[in-house]
Amino acid sequence: MTPEIASPPTDAQVPAPLAGRTILVVEDDPQVMRALCRLLRSSGAVLFRATSGSEALALHLDALDLLLTDGNLGDMHAIELIPLLMQRPSLAAARVLVYTGDRDPSISQRLFLAGADNVLFKPAPANQLRSVVQRMVLGQ
Repeated sequence: MTPEIASPPTDAQVPAPLAGRTILVVEDDPQVMRALCRLLRSSGAVLFRATSGSEALALHLDALDLLLTDGNLGDMHAIELIPLLMQRPSLAAARVLVYTGDRDPSISQRLFLAGADNVLFKPAPANQLRSVVQRMVLGQ
């Protein structure tokens, strides 16, 4: 899969805070996927996309700064996907953000036990999502 690379900012634009950072977005809802990718591209991130857990597992990524995944992907849950991806040495240092509509506290607890660093509930305002992603990727 070819990464989506954001256009470099022009002099009139604010520098892209996530320029050169790699993010894998795993989301089975096409509308949410488009919105997430538009938001992340505008911050300069290099994006890889998958629409299912199995598609994410099939990707051969050399490195990753952030895994941004939906909770329930249809073919598997993020609780299953996270440890399968994070056991790969090339991805082990990546941060994990789960963006989910499932507000069940027991699911959130299981996501953290599976390796999630943060859980954000849908729908979240774009500025909140951007801020969370930037803090996680940039270590702020």
